[in-house]
Amino acid sequence: MSMNRRDFLRLGKGRTLELSCERLYMRWVDARSGLGATASADDVERDAAVWGGEPSLDVTVPAPEQLFAELEQRLAGVQVLRVHGREWLASGDFRRGVESSMEAFRRRGGRVE
Repeated sequence: MSMNRRDFLRLGKGRTLELSCERLYMRWVDARSGLGATASADDVERDAAVWGGEPSLDVTVPAPEQLFAELEQRLAGVQVLRVHGREWLASGDFRRGVESSMEAFRRRGGRVE
């Protein structure tokens, strides 16, 4: 399995998942930036005119809710969550999203390290 530099989850030994709060935070910031928003037909035509007919850059960025849904989906198959870089949990909305996922994981019997 190849890992993208933006991956924020990494499978450890056994049924352990490692979470990089730093990488997840960077993806969350990207998601909040609106980069993944769908462009209107007018935007596409304007971009084509500006760039000499070249297609616009196709960037796929999930919504913040999708990031946390992906996290919870991956947590469903593990017993231990090892969290790295907790200092990245300073942002209110981001911290609440991560802590909510961790709490749901604990309620299902998972262990957070």
